[in-house]
Amino acid sequence: MLKTLTNIKLLCWFNFFNDFRPYNAVAVIYFAQVTGSYALALAVYSVSYISSAVFELPTGVLSDLVGRKRTIVLGALCATLSIILYAFGGSFGILAVGSILDGLAQSFFSGNNEALLYDSLKENKKESFFSELLGKTSSMFQLGLGTSAFIGGFLADWSLSFVMWVSVIPQAFGLLVALYITEPNVHSNKHSTNVFDHLSDALKRFKENYSLRMISLASIWSYTVGETIFKFVPAFYASLWPLWAIGLARSLSHAASAASY
Repeated sequence: MLKTLTNIKLLCWFNFFNDFRPYNAVAVIYFAQVTGSYALALAVYSVSYISSAVFELPTGVLSDLVGRKRTIVLGALCATLSIILYAFGGSFGILAVGSILDGLAQSFFSGNNEALLYDSLKENKKESFFSELLGKTSSMFQLGLGTSAFIGGFLADWSLSFVMWVSVIPQAFGLLVALYITEPNVHSNKHSTNVFDHLSDALKRFKENYSLRMISLASIWSYTVGETIFKFVPAFYASLWPLWAIGLARSLSHAASAASY
């Protein structure tokens, strides 16, 4: 039981550090400064989301093969390298490579971290607490985003480059936390590890089920438009407000999200 409690606490801290990204509230402004246009700045985000989608299946299989801990460590390493490349900047190409690593990191975390929590609870027959603890650990994402947005706005008002380099520090802490996580002795997934079997089955169900197609397309469209607006809004705010105020606005938004979890 002690190992389970330790894993839960470490996962909370990992979630906090992983999303403690002071640059996040002003990232589109920084990317535009490096690339020369807001169109290319949004393209950096596109590369991240596309790479995350591409890597989603193989990283999910990897989680079952090498374990939850190794997968979260690999994700934390990719996230740290990603922000280092963002901080170096210099060109769209460097930002794009950083964006690919960012997408890869998110695909490593997707599903794996929830499975880590579930398996840790299952090991002690405490699965009934999963929903409650998932909400609490997930709130740490928003707490990290909100706190870092507040700080990042003031740092960015001084120097955009500086706020990028500062953002590397919490990622390194997140990697350190991941190294202390203990692999659960129980794994919840015992399915086929053939990537092509997974993909074939998913495509077959998508093709046969009209409701699934419509719900998926609506979700894809909603998320695409919503995320684009959310990422681009700071560029609009920057034409009216000082940079520190942008961070404050974002911190209030994330604080409300943390409460909802």
